[in-house]
Amino acid sequence: MSLVVEGSIDLLRKIAMPTMDTEEIKAAIESLPDEQFDSLRKWFLEKDWKKWDEQIEEDSRSGRLGFLVKEALYTEPCGLVEEERLACP
Repeated sequence: MSLVVEGSIDLLRKIAMPTMDTEEIKAAIESLPDEQFDSLRKWFLEKDWKKWDEQIEEDSRSGRLGFLVKEALYTEPCGLVEEERLACP
């Protein structure tokens, strides 16, 4: 693990303490050197995208996205824009 990542992980351990409030966490992040901030940002974005992907997969498995499939199947063959969709056979 690189020193940059290790430094960011150390910071996360410090800011994750229950005694720190959100403003203190923000201040700690603002004080990071650029390399550590970039590393933290990359980690956070990857974590966020992973959670997003997991939610989409769960919504797909549960059928909550079925309406999108129906809409795509209905709209695409007609080649219509939103306003004209009602006229599609």
